[in-house]
Amino acid sequence: MESVAEPTIPAPEEEEDNNNELELEIRSLEEQAKEQLPADLVVALGKISYQISKNGLRIEEACLIANYNLDKFGNFLKTEPLVQRIIDMKELSYKRDLLATLSRRARSGDHKISQWLLETRFPEEFAKKGAGGGEPGEDFLGQALDFVQKNGDSNPIVSEKSGKAILIKPKAEQKDLNAEVEKFLS
Repeated sequence: MESVAEPTIPAPEEEEDNNNELELEIRSLEEQAKEQLPADLVVALGKISYQISKNGLRIEEACLIANYNLDKFGNFLKTEPLVQRIIDMKELSYKRDLLATLSRRARSGDHKISQWLLETRFPEEFAKKGAGGGEPGEDFLGQALDFVQKNGDSNPIVSEKSGKAILIKPKAEQKDLNAEVEKFLS
């Protein structure tokens, strides 16, 4: 009887090789940009792509920080495939870095992160059904509030106008949320 080798998790060195491949691809694209694009765009692209890859900002936010006109940058995204490719690769780099961090934490025994990764990555198999047996994510606000109440700050959510705590019930328990809100605000 032949034994079947179990798949192995890549060694840290192999993971670094994969990271290096992506970084080399990004550097190659940036070199092409220096040769093909106007100098002011290359400088702005460097600032914008940095904010995207290191801080996870959206293009709009990154343009604001780089002090570069969003409409002008949007036009370059549409007309210069190289610019779009660099932005896509920088977004991928950011996503890869965060997922790698979460995966390491999950593998080291962080059960909450493991559960979240499974629910998010494979919702058909692992996501909890919404209140009332609906589709996952149907009662998103209720789920988010439940999560915060179970895992986060125990302070109540407070109305800014009255200073009173607001009780938000999950969808299955709501009778008429609009009427409750109106009653509370009056």
